[in-house]
Amino acid sequence: GLRILELGSGSGWLGLNLAAWYASASVTMSDLPEVLPVLQAQIDRVALTADHGVVAVALDWQALDPAVVSMQWDLVVGSDLLYSHQTACALAGVMAALARSPRAPRIVYAHVPGRNASVDAS
Repeated sequence: GLRILELGSGSGWLGLNLAAWYASASVTMSDLPEVLPVLQAQIDRVALTADHGVVAVALDWQALDPAVVSMQWDLVVGSDLLYSHQTACALAGVMAALARSPRAPRIVYAHVPGRNASVDAS
């Protein structure tokens, strides 16, 4: 099945919806370690587990986990993850690392401009 990695999952809205739409997919939702309890609570709330192909993992863009980056992802997604110039640079770095995979995934990122002018300029 399709292997999906969501970057900066936060509350998990995007990843959980992808898991619902693509029931046979394996969805890995990622965020900073301190966000994982909230993310895991959302996964538990909708009764999705690793048995359903949904897991939450810690992924710090400043110190990438080689185990996550080296996985053969089919699709990498993220939405509205930029809050500073630093996060913009870090996101570009993680996307570049993922794209260097032998079988580069399709990477889809959505950003709504207008929330932070300095981030939009980045």
